[in-house]
Amino acid sequence: MIREKRRGVWEVRVFTGRDGDGRPTQVSRTVQGTKRDAIRVAAQFDAMPASTGAGRTVAETLDAWVELNDPSCSPPASARR
Repeated sequence: MIREKRRGVWEVRVFTGRDGDGRPTQVSRTVQGTKRDAIRVAAQFDAMPASTGAGRTVAETLDAWVELNDPSCSPPASARR
């Protein structure tokens, strides 16, 4: 789901699976920019495999995030010298 919270600020919310009790889990991210930027973030979320929320550790979640975002991340300007 993508919704505009206020001008230029979008909320992206995506279903991520179910927890140990079978309840649905979701993640959300606030995106500042255009609707196209929000759609891009939603597409990244959709590329992540669904998980059982209670079955994924913090380390596994961070590893999945790094795997998904590593190609698009660049070092800070101060580190590029």
